[in-house]
Amino acid sequence: MTEDQMMLLTAIAVAITTILAAWFAVVRLIRPTYLGIRRRILTWENFMADWSGEKARPGRGATLGVMERLSDIDGNLKNNGGNSLKDSVDKVHQRLDEGNKNIYKLDRRIYRIEKKLEMDSRPANDSTPIEKLIERDKKS
Repeated sequence: MTEDQMMLLTAIAVAITTILAAWFAVVRLIRPTYLGIRRRILTWENFMADWSGEKARPGRGATLGVMERLSDIDGNLKNNGGNSLKDSVDKVHQRLDEGNKNIYKLDRRIYRIEKKLEMDSRPANDSTPIEKLIERDKKS
């Protein structure tokens, strides 16, 4: 081999090494960076599509944006004459209040009936005034 051939062979080897190093840099360094940036861009695009809503397309209905959905939720949290969640909760609350009042009335009636039964079953020689019996029962 002549000196010129050795120089040419060395130049080819350096060129191949440079190409392989560049390929390694692309595969190991630049590609992961590109994929990470691409993933973030797609995430941002998905977020913006969700935020602003999407028009109907074949096989899929329209999707409301975040602000429209929040407006619907806000509408359900205000009284509107019977159709909102707030109206339903108010009706349930009113029924519970009525039920609690009825239970209190029944409790008072049962208490009076028990007192009357105790008075009727009290021995004839017991001269304790009714007021003292009621106070004693309240304490116990």
